[in-house]
Amino acid sequence: SLNVFVSDLAYKNYMDFINDPEVYDQDDVLKVLNTGTVMTDEMFESVKRLFESSDDTNTTLGMETLANCDYEASAVPILLLLKQYGSRMYGVTGSQHVNFKSLLKFFNITNLSGISLDTVIDCLRHQELLTPDNLNRIMPLAKSQMCEDARLRNFSVTHVDINPSLLSEIQDVPVTLSGMVELIDDDEEELNMNI
Repeated sequence: SLNVFVSDLAYKNYMDFINDPEVYDQDDVLKVLNTGTVMTDEMFESVKRLFESSDDTNTTLGMETLANCDYEASAVPILLLLKQYGSRMYGVTGSQHVNFKSLLKFFNITNLSGISLDTVIDCLRHQELLTPDNLNRIMPLAKSQMCEDARLRNFSVTHVDINPSLLSEIQDVPVTLSGMVELIDDDEEELNMNI
């Protein structure tokens, strides 16, 4: 029998209508294949050092490490490393490796040099991984970026909120009647994986 892997968005829209056990969604296949290592804080710091090296071999090793992680369980650290070091990865031999290309495809990333925190949120939304835990890991970085971007001498950014339109997309958490989701305040718990 012939196995068919569907990756084009137009075909994905028709998956509900296809009743063929031999047709597999590419993202579903990648989720099964990439159930390896979950990136810890220590691993995050080690991979960061690889990308900060001027040696392309270290960059390739860092890219291979990302590509061999559990994409779902390590989504935030992977995306933050892609955000910070994507420009460094672009053009390195490892960027053409099939596993790395699968990683980018999984998160729907087409431009390594243009990843922002908004892109990170979009990637999490794409894979339905926008959870309170993942969002809480990103919020301190959003606040830090807002403070840097404001560049005001007489004012400070004390609070950053998510766009209210995202509330309905946060996975695995009930939305209260007021429409608010309880998230950890960024002053209460700091992210260990600061970039």
